[in-house]
Amino acid sequence: MSFRKRNITLSQSGVPNTPSPPKPIPSPGIRPSPVSGTQITSTGTASLDKLLAVGGLALGSSLVIEEEGTTDFSSSLLRCFAAEGVLQGHAVFVVAPEGSMILPGEVEEKGSRGKSREAEEKMKIAWRYERLGAFEGRDRGVPQRQPGALPAGDSDPPALETTSFCHAYDLTKRLSIPPTNIPLTYLSPAQSLSEISPFNQIISTLTTYLISNPQTPTRLLIPSLLSPLFYPPSSSQPHHVLNFIHSLRSLLRITPALTIMISWPLALYPRTLPLTRWVETLLDGVILLQPFPHAYSIESEPTTPTSGGNAKDDEKMQGLLKVLKAPVLSERGVGVGGLGVGNGEDMAFAVGRKRFIIRPFHLPPVEGEEETATTTEEKKKAKDLEF
Repeated sequence: MSFRKRNITLSQSGVPNTPSPPKPIPSPGIRPSPVSGTQITSTGTASLDKLLAVGGLALGSSLVIEEEGTTDFSSSLLRCFAAEGVLQGHAVFVVAPEGSMILPGEVEEKGSRGKSREAEEKMKIAWRYERLGAFEGRDRGVPQRQPGALPAGDSDPPALETTSFCHAYDLTKRLSIPPTNIPLTYLSPAQSLSEISPFNQIISTLTTYLISNPQTPTRLLIPSLLSPLFYPPSSSQPHHVLNFIHSLRSLLRITPALTIMISWPLALYPRTLPLTRWVETLLDGVILLQPFPHAYSIESEPTTPTSGGNAKDDEKMQGLLKVLKAPVLSERGVGVGGLGVGNGEDMAFAVGRKRFIIRPFHLPPVEGEEETATTTEEKKKAKDLEF
């Protein structure tokens, strides 16, 4: 009895392969952290992004900048934070008087125009050589690509322009907001003297916007919280302030696209007060600015100054910067210096005419040490010259 192989097709009972959904387009100014993979956004200051563990400010986190004395260095950080949000197309809310936030202008690169012209010329030369090589390709039987056509397997054109994660700003210039971008939205606390919290209107406005736009990256700036120039006397009551901070924490947990930056004047509310300690505990990150005395300045390691700036002015450190608390984004406790900056070193800051810089702080050598070093070097040279 002979056996014959029968080609029987078995019916597959299963769900047909459905095409995978398209990947969501990433929002401008947001990228995954190279350290932890969490979504981060830039603070507008490149040195501050490097100091934070994840390479920027994580979405859904808050940062408070405390400053000692009567200076206002923290306003430069807040202005850069707001300008970065405007250029990236984020929604920016400012709790301040109308028009009080002056945004710094973007630094224009000198070689950008020259590079674009060179790229255009290179593209023209490439197209010419491709046309010249058409005869050689026909002889070999290689299919030629028409000018302007995409190579095989590519259905989407390559992105020609990529938005940078962090822009450079000039504090002496003023940013002109493009008409396509979202302008700043100013919020103000209630100025009534009643028992109602003056922060209720701010929370209600933010909640309404975040519910209607949950996926839009949003930035909230609160310069000089509880300053008597803008806030009523009742706003400094602990139950009003702490309820306001708790409401902000709930908004951060509900809408992960929100980031908050606050400046806290220690001259009015020092760290010895329980209210300041509670604010530090409730917020995710705390940075302390300790300016040097007015007549004191120290030069740090020389770096390349900005275009048109004075090197001596850029190198003078104007105070110490301490990270008292960093947002813990995982069980491993990602803290400060995750990208190789600020690992156990004292950090200093400088606000020049054109930028805000954060660098490691080093004391200069004592004059006596310099003299001894020069004498020892001269002796070594003299010994080398002797025969």
